[in-house]
Amino acid sequence: MDMNDNLPTFIQNIYTMMLSKNEPVGTILGHLHATDICMRYMLGVAPGGAPNLASFVSLDMESRPVWAEVLVTASDAGSPPLSANVTVHVVVVDENDNAPLVLHPAQESSPVPSELVPVSAEAGYLITKVVAVDADSGQNLWLSYHLLRATDPGLFVVGAQSGEVRLGYDVW
Repeated sequence: MDMNDNLPTFIQNIYTMMLSKNEPVGTILGHLHATDICMRYMLGVAPGGAPNLASFVSLDMESRPVWAEVLVTASDAGSPPLSANVTVHVVVVDENDNAPLVLHPAQESSPVPSELVPVSAEAGYLITKVVAVDADSGQNLWLSYHLLRATDPGLFVVGAQSGEVRLGYDVW
């Protein structure tokens, strides 16, 4: 006869589970395991009442990762029931699902944006700066700029991180 004298014990103190942001509802995040023969699991309740979704989900406005912290209780079927708690961290991982958007030069202003370069311009002269943004976060947010085609490939140089378009050599 089981005397119900052993508390359930979780295998880990804290579980961290990763989830891609575009996963469908109902996606399995991972598995919890507590030691006891007759075990049931339930979400913990915030002190003083029912769980509030806002108390589980957090968002970092700088780097924009989303994560949730949930308390899970494992309870056995003994009398009185014994239980243990574990914290589960759920981290929502960004996916590279947004294309960069070019802000400058404006794409709708003319069929092909153009810049005037003075006759006296020397190599390194700043012609324009391409400015783009990306709605993704983390490494998916990092942009790089490259020259795709030019009539004379050495005539223009594009700063890979800055987006600055400069004159490659003296034209005149």
